[in-house]
Amino acid sequence: MRVRYAAALLAIVCLVFFEAGCGDTFRPIAIPIVQPGGQPQAQAHAVVVSDAGAGTEGFTTHINVSGDTNVGQVTVGRGPVHAAFVNNNTVTVVANSGSDNLSFYSTFAPTTANPPSSVTLTSGAKPVFVASNVPNTVYVAESGINSVGVVNLSGQPAVVADLPVGANPVAMVGTSDGVRLYVANQGDNTVTAIDTTANLVVPSSAALPNPIAVGTSPVWLVVSQDNSKVFAVNQGSSNVSVINTNTNGVTNVAVGASPNYAFYDVFNNYVWVTNTAGNSVSVINVADLSVSTISVGAGCAPKSVTALADGTRAYVANSGCDTVSVINIPSRTISKTIPVGTTPISIVSSSDSTKVVVANQGSSNVSVIATASDAVEATLPVPATPRFLAITR
Repeated sequence: MRVRYAAALLAIVCLVFFEAGCGDTFRPIAIPIVQPGGQPQAQAHAVVVSDAGAGTEGFTTHINVSGDTNVGQVTVGRGPVHAAFVNNNTVTVVANSGSDNLSFYSTFAPTTANPPSSVTLTSGAKPVFVASNVPNTVYVAESGINSVGVVNLSGQPAVVADLPVGANPVAMVGTSDGVRLYVANQGDNTVTAIDTTANLVVPSSAALPNPIAVGTSPVWLVVSQDNSKVFAVNQGSSNVSVINTNTNGVTNVAVGASPNYAFYDVFNNYVWVTNTAGNSVSVINVADLSVSTISVGAGCAPKSVTALADGTRAYVANSGCDTVSVINIPSRTISKTIPVGTTPISIVSSSDSTKVVVANQGSSNVSVIATASDAVEATLPVPATPRFLAITR
């Protein structure tokens, strides 16, 4: 594997280290952090990945959420589609689908990361998703070769394994105990369980079948706080498959039409699901798997949702209406509709519940909402077309 280093990142690595992405399915992304971050809230960053077009290197733009300012831009690989934070948020890793590699650099020093370090993946990998629940290790959904790449960031960063999974892996989620990683295989309607302690696909048995049959076209995964349940969002069958992680048994619950994304609400123990064709959001109570659905308006085509850490409100990015719906969680009613940029596709909230950040694909900018007033307090341009938005938590 060919590895290129940026001098500014070497010390960090040595110490510790949508219409693109999900096959033919656009997946707006707001990345939850499995391990708690060690950075103060003053350094909370929202990171926007922008695709500049075929054959052209893309960018990440870092926004200081507290100050609503652009604090740096990094040139990454071609066709960037997804990113994650590793090692307590200190390292940002970007999947570059067009150049079959990963870019990685120091999260809180983006201005020193040009060019970033990179790891070359297997030819034809077409990485579409990255995740980590183990220190110094990144897992890569390689949609082009039906594998999950295991990248070790210690010492000389390199791919150490390509684990065979199902057809067209597009999304992953890791348990917080660092024991399992689950992979959504859109092409064959399965989820594969990986043992992250040994970096092996969990052997299938009568007691623990693997891969796990779910609904049609799974495109997103979230895991409950106690790691007992994994929720697979099935876009093709308009339901969510709830996987019992002890037995790999599945219970299917119906949601709205064409669900594409989910957010796990730790405070309320809910799973929020955006139903793009249904113009609605479904709320799954993790305790009893009961479901309620909230309409966001005809033609609004919600793409992403986030809930505040204090449990009071949820915010929905409506790509068809150029708005954000604010949902009062206790009453399950929309309390306000906020105009933002054109085609909002991804939304995240800060860990202190004071800010919500929205990536607007059509207008190539980011809207920052102050939750005290539920109004846009800043609009910041980003280069090229935003593909996803993540925030340190």
